[in-house]
Amino acid sequence: MMSQVSTPSSWSSAERNAAVVEANIRCHADGCERQATRWSNLCGLCEKQWLEDHKPVFGKPTPEQLKAAQAVIREHYGQQIANGVFDDWSSQIGRAFSRPLSKLVSPVGMRRYRTPKERFTPLLAMRTRDRGVLTRKGVINLLSYSLVIDAMITPIIPQPVRRDYMLALLGQRFLGREVYSKTTLRYTSRREKTGVIRYGPDGPQELTRRVEEEVPAKEYYRIRRADMRYIGRQLWKAMEKTLLAGGRQGNEWKQLQDRLIVQSRST
Repeated sequence: MMSQVSTPSSWSSAERNAAVVEANIRCHADGCERQATRWSNLCGLCEKQWLEDHKPVFGKPTPEQLKAAQAVIREHYGQQIANGVFDDWSSQIGRAFSRPLSKLVSPVGMRRYRTPKERFTPLLAMRTRDRGVLTRKGVINLLSYSLVIDAMITPIIPQPVRRDYMLALLGQRFLGREVYSKTTLRYTSRREKTGVIRYGPDGPQELTRRVEEEVPAKEYYRIRRADMRYIGRQLWKAMEKTLLAGGRQGNEWKQLQDRLIVQSRST
């Protein structure tokens, strides 16, 4: 377990950063050798990558870990899958997180929505258009993704960002993209010279004409980290309510974690 700095909640951000610098610890980001200088026990560059670029600085699940987690979940819910109950649960979650394409607005129109709650519906409509409605396979994949993060990665994350890391990565995994773009054809007009000279009272003047043409214009909207976190939180709440009794503090989730850790160590 790596060392980390715990600071009182009443401290300001500057005081927390100063305490981390004074502790002289290494940045907790995966593969970073710089000194930690931020309250999250990260260096300035890694914290910027985490906050602005959605980069999983503490690491993300490997394909082998995901396969092991999927096997654990299928074994744990084997009876419910055989009886068709798990399919009913998945359809409930899928209906809750699907929106008709009529709710999808243009990238420029997305900017008039100011909060993640307001952007939630159009983002779900975009997800439905690109990736379809959640099925049993999709729910198992999302649940296994969360399980690997919570069992393998979360224990080494410092407390200030431990709560949000899984939610942000879960939302990013669910949505599957960070930039929403659309290319449209717009009519524009411009004046061009004709090469014809007209002589008048003001002297010679070259005539011009107006030309209208279609010009491709690309609109884009960068999905914010707050959106990823909000979607991940809502998705996790739905899985807690439908699948997991007690959520991350419940016995069922702890059983899944223990099984995954044992299976990972045995392989």
